[in-house]
Amino acid sequence: MRRRNKKGGIVVGPILIVGAILCLWENEGRFDYYQAAKKAQVLSQPTSLPSGQTSSFTGNLKTPSIGGTYIEKVSGYFQIREHAEIYSWERKEDDDGVRWTKGWYPYLQQNSRNDGLRKTLNSATWVAKEYEIDDFSVEGSQRLHFVDDFIPISPGIVRLNKKGQQDGLISQGKVFYKRNAQPGADQLGDERLTIFGIPAEETVSYFGLVRDGRAIGKQVEVKTGLISKIIQEDGTLHHLVNGDRDTALASMKSHIQKIRWMIRLMGTAVLVFGQLIFLGQLVHLLVAIPILGRLVGAGIFVFSLVMGVFISTSVILLSMIFHNLLVATLVVGLLVVVWIYLSRAKKRSSQKALEYLSRSPVSQASAETMHSDEETATSVSPERLHAVFKNLVKVSLID
Repeated sequence: MRRRNKKGGIVVGPILIVGAILCLWENEGRFDYYQAAKKAQVLSQPTSLPSGQTSSFTGNLKTPSIGGTYIEKVSGYFQIREHAEIYSWERKEDDDGVRWTKGWYPYLQQNSRNDGLRKTLNSATWVAKEYEIDDFSVEGSQRLHFVDDFIPISPGIVRLNKKGQQDGLISQGKVFYKRNAQPGADQLGDERLTIFGIPAEETVSYFGLVRDGRAIGKQVEVKTGLISKIIQEDGTLHHLVNGDRDTALASMKSHIQKIRWMIRLMGTAVLVFGQLIFLGQLVHLLVAIPILGRLVGAGIFVFSLVMGVFISTSVILLSMIFHNLLVATLVVGLLVVVWIYLSRAKKRSSQKALEYLSRSPVSQASAETMHSDEETATSVSPERLHAVFKNLVKVSLID
């Protein structure tokens, strides 16, 4: 998309490009909680271990109850998420003009058509204070990680708490609505609340640090900074997963692979978008010309797409090699083997060619021709000239 010329574009573009590259690089070296969980010591009972040693434990979960900002406590879920949206206008501007879109958004954009509207419902994620597995408990906090998927929760199985009732939420279909007018078609300023949850099974597995009968988690790698927050990495092994150990490990492996690919795709998209903004600023005078502008815009898009994919792929591969010693060793070893093979093959070819030339009658004939001082170039026969040419070609191939 060709964006309208803005003064900040020349700065925003490079920032997006650099940020995307850093995220792609860091993503390949992110903390692999699947591998850490796989190496954790299996406990038959939640006994104390030496300080700093990670472990895993499988047992029966006592069903937790979790409430939210607007709903009463509901049982059978690891985590509850309240997702709030408002029906409003979104304004987008490009070279074709201003486009207005009306729909449900998790934010309220500040524009002229949204004047007077106010978003009163807020999104939030909730966990239990603790999760009891057989005879030990897992500390519930934002540090506790889950890898199982969220599913929508029907309003029919949850109840509104006092705040939800005071805010005027009503159940309608699969969501709760807060209407500015009578129930019916969606109108500006209407809000809705969707409830999601991660179902908890009877058998669960925990991976992390267990001390004195409590699971408190362990930060295996120190991950701080803006980039780590963007790609949602904290280096902590403190995971509660549905199923026995093997099932839980399979879920963790699938989850980290999904996150890696999401960051790869999103990083590539941001990289392409940043180049579009930056290059658009450099040629904004040409873009203003009707016919030429469309051609330039199309060229910028194709160039940004190709370069974005190329740069992101290069960053991913280099980071993958840098952060994985085994991969780096295999790549370097493969290059060394190929180089040795090509060197030996070249040497063998040169020797064979020299041996052939030394035995060839044509070579002797051409040598006599080249060293003859008695004949001029005009008196040399075509056969001898052809032989000389063939020998020169062979010598050049040897080099």
